Amino acid sequence: MTTAERRSNFVTWMAGGISLLLVAGLFAAGKGPLLRVAIPAGAALVALSLYLRRPVAYVQFTLWTWFLTPLVRRIVDFRIGYADQNLVLLAPFLVASIAGLTIFGRERAANLKVAPFLLCSAGIVYGFVVGMLLHPSGAVIYGLFNWLAPMLFGLHLYLRWPTYTEHKNAIEKTFLWGTLVIGLYGIFQFVSPPSWDNFWLEMVEYTSINPNFGQPEPFAIRVWSTLNAPGPCASVLMTGLIIILLAKSKIRAASSVAGYLCLTLTLVRAAWLGWIVAFIYTAKATRSAALIRTVVIFVFAAVLLVPLAMSPAFSSIADRFASLSDISHDGSAQARQEMYQKLAVEVERHPFGLGLSNAQEVDGFALDSSFLQMLFALGWLGTALYLAGIVMLVLQKRQLFDKDDRFAAAMRGIQISFLLQSVAGNSFIGVVGSLFWISSCIYLCDENAATARSAAAEEWHAGQAVLQPS
Repeated sequence: MTTAERRSNFVTWMAGGISLLLVAGLFAAGKGPLLRVAIPAGAALVALSLYLRRPVAYVQFTLWTWFLTPLVRRIVDFRIGYADQNLVLLAPFLVASIAGLTIFGRERAANLKVAPFLLCSAGIVYGFVVGMLLHPSGAVIYGLFNWLAPMLFGLHLYLRWPTYTEHKNAIEKTFLWGTLVIGLYGIFQFVSPPSWDNFWLEMVEYTSINPNFGQPEPFAIRVWSTLNAPGPCASVLMTGLIIILLAKSKIRAASSVAGYLCLTLTLVRAAWLGWIVAFIYTAKATRSAALIRTVVIFVFAAVLLVPLAMSPAFSSIADRFASLSDISHDGSAQARQEMYQKLAVEVERHPFGLGLSNAQEVDGFALDSSFLQMLFALGWLGTALYLAGIVMLVLQKRQLFDKDDRFAAAMRGIQISFLLQSVAGNSFIGVVGSLFWISSCIYLCDENAATARSAAAEEWHAGQAVLQPS
């Protein structure tokens, strides 16, 4: 290791150490307001240091920040009191937004197709301007981060395509361990909910944010693990379980079993169906080896699921599976249909939209749909711009240079899965949005890496031809 590398590592560890000591001291002292500022500020400081000095580690740190920040928030609330508008939750958005610095770096290349990102950005900026005109507040700024940060992080991966292999390995390793941690904590949460989860669930129900998380009792919780809701938890697990299919690691089996058990306990049917879509695409693109491994894992997981039959939660799990084939008696599907019917009128009344915000409901209906979320936040014009960018992103032609790159195929399957789930959930904002943009941009990175390798090979052969004697 060179002197410069040692100095770089020292600065990074110093940033992390100082941030950790500061947060720990404030936590022990019970300094709530300062602690809720120090956590996102410390995370941003560490992220900036990693971005500048260890860019691959920055990618891993960003993912872990998405995974664990809601759990940190609950522990903080349990220690110093519940806060509805909690600054701790800004941490992953600040960390991911640092990736926007890549736009101004040397990584830009003329052959990169950035039109989709420009169109999506234009739609987001439009919604931000409308929000600031109608109801200027911190909620509008939070909404800007909610929409923009996931895309900036994906754009960072896209612009830094020369390090595709390093990013691929980092993402795979992070999801291997992340799925294991999230899965095990989710199972523990279901069997014996920690005090901070019970406290938070009671406060959530009290403030009517979302009463559909179950009861703060053993075997009665609808699992959300380290995330802030069952939906995002299921999306992270779905993504991790697809990536794990192709991983070579000693912990792959443990991560898979824990992940599938936890995914089942979230009771999120959209994620279950999304996993099937992503799995079929990935298995088809990577031959049958992944399919055989998954069948074995499913059999093992099914054996572990048997004890659930003895708990009160088994009936709810069975009901969710049964509803997949009986939509007419599915209360959730009927409620979503009513939501579309009622809110369609509101969409017509607000063609300019309501602007960006962190509001999750309109007229008492949860905005449990990417399209409705877009129409209310971005308006008709902003939605048209954003959707045009998404369509261009998905339809970009890709010519595989390395046909054995199974990771790229998995990313494509995950991208398609989130697009299909956008009807029943928000696929473009927050942690779920980060997963969509990561899968989309990593998939495109391989195209650029392949083009670069091909161009380099042609240049080398051309140089050899010149050197040959005539």
